[in-house]
Amino acid sequence: MVNAHQKVDILRARLHCIKRDLHKDPLNHICKRLKVSLEESALNCLTLLLIFEGCRVRSNGLGWETNFHRKMVELRFREMGYMVNFYEKLLGKQEVQRAKIPKEVFDFGGKLTIQQQFELSRDISSVETKNAMFNISDNKSLGPYGFTSGFFK
Repeated sequence: MVNAHQKVDILRARLHCIKRDLHKDPLNHICKRLKVSLEESALNCLTLLLIFEGCRVRSNGLGWETNFHRKMVELRFREMGYMVNFYEKLLGKQEVQRAKIPKEVFDFGGKLTIQQQFELSRDISSVETKNAMFNISDNKSLGPYGFTSGFFK
């Protein structure tokens, strides 16, 4: 039987492996990130359980308050286990295999020059914003508040 300290070590090792795999294959991050967050939550709950268990043992039973906190942590840890099981059933335990995008796809079509790239990331002045707003014709559809652009001019 595995004690609580060994469970913490096992969870830390699993979490480390998942993070390493995520770093290797960033395209598979959605499923992995969910599992990482669930594993971290379960690890935090188990660590708190160990802390409260240690307080209870050291103090020879602090009484109602420590036992109450320990029960709450145990309940949270059990809930995390249910969540991990639910999402593992929903998403599956094996990695999602995705097709790699061929490099030729990125070489297809025109590309921006360095100057055009800088032009896209430069600051926009209030004069340019004002000119863009006033160049919108009045016959455009209504905005979010029910007014046309003519109202704001």
